[in-house]
Amino acid sequence: EEILQRCFTALRYRPDILVVGEVRGREISALVRAVASGSGSTTTFHASSPEEYEMAVRNLLPRDLYTMLSLNTALLIFVSRIRIENSLARRIWKVYERVNDEWREIYGPENDSIYTSYILKRLSRRLLIDDIEADLEYRTKILMSTQQGFESVEKLLKKFYRV
Repeated sequence: EEILQRCFTALRYRPDILVVGEVRGREISALVRAVASGSGSTTTFHASSPEEYEMAVRNLLPRDLYTMLSLNTALLIFVSRIRIENSLARRIWKVYERVNDEWREIYGPENDSIYTSYILKRLSRRLLIDDIEADLEYRTKILMSTQQGFESVEKLLKKFYRV
């Protein structure tokens, strides 16, 4: 209940993106509200395929809210533990994007490359490819900084939003 209230409080500040660490219950309604209000949202689920994700969401939401969230979910990123040399590490395992009503794999570990992305292709009609790549590299840097602690993330986010 407390996390749900925090999500609704955060939405009053009209964030660009609402981040919820993990959705297990009623807090998913805050994500649906974020989508409905035009804010972006990101969260984690325990699922190993697009089908498992959709089943988890379907079990948490009434049908109309499930449909709205499902249609507004653009990407699914799956992380897995893998062995690198003598230790376990987390690594992006698969990335799917929604094209029309279907999930299409755009990244797989087989050759460690990104396949043609419909979303990036659509963005490139309005933005220069170099600008998109620079933005993605900067966002990658922000994500990588999470390994170094909150202060480095805060510094990069302030720079990103020019606060």
